[in-house]
Parts: sequence; C-alpha cells; structure tokens
Amino acid sequence: MYGNYTSLAVGRFHAAGHDRYSDDRIKHFEEPIVNSLNTIEKIKPVKYKRSQKVYTEDYEGDIGEEGKDWDWELGVIAQEMLQIDELKFVVKDENDGPEKGLYGVDYNHFIALLIQGVKDLKQVVDDKDVEIENLKKELNDEKLRIND
Repeated sequence: MYGNYTSLAVGRFHAAGHDRYSDDRIKHFEEPIVNSLNTIEKIKPVKYKRSQKVYTEDYEGDIGEEGKDWDWELGVIAQEMLQIDELKFVVKDENDGPEKGLYGVDYNHFIALLIQGVKDLKQVVDDKDVEIENLKKELNDEKLRIND
C-alpha cells in the first residue's frame, strides 16, 4: 500500500507482511516437530462472527449489525487451543492494552506445524504408492501364474 499513514498501537501488534526474526543465532535447543498430523487433527478450525463487544462464551443473543458490530472470520478458539498440550504456548493472555483479558492466538506458530504435516502426509502417500506398486506386481505375477 502506498501513501502516508499514521497509527497508534497499544499492546502487541503484528502487521501483515511483517518479518519475524528467524536467525539461527537466536534459536536454541531445536527439536523436530513430531506427530504433526496427530496435533493438527486436534485443532478445530471454525467460521465465526467476531464481535466488537465482549460477551460470554455461550451467548446466543443479538450481537448487532454485520460490518459494524461484527464480521465473519475463520480461525480457532484460544480456549480450545489451551486444551492441546502441544500448542498451549501459541495462546497469549492479553493482560495489557485495549483488549485486556482477552486471549489471542499467534497463528505464525502454525506455519511450521503445517509444513511438517504436509511433509508427513507426503511420506504416507509415498509409502502407499510403494505398497500399491508391490500389490500390482503381485497381482500381475499371480495372473501370469494362473494363465500358465
């Protein structure tokens, strides 16, 4: 976007396109991501109406006008993420700033998990391809044996 912009941000702020430091000199005790597919399976993505006003978790009344009081979003529910041991650290409790007391989720952490999940799925597919090829060979061998 081009132009002059002025803004005031209070608390944690991440802009779209903002690079996060990824330098190996600040990363220590690296471990492989294991059981990525099992972890991903525990995540419950949802479509929801994100309201400007805070209500109780079970509130089902009127929340106002779309585009003014609420907007559709896709994501996860922070409290549900707290129930997943492997992902508790992605939840942030905003104790300061304008949204005091609201939980947040740092979605950047999902990137590495999803990359590993794709790699794990590729391995499953590759293994199944080998198994299919072996079964095809066995079937062809059996057909040849029967026809002889």
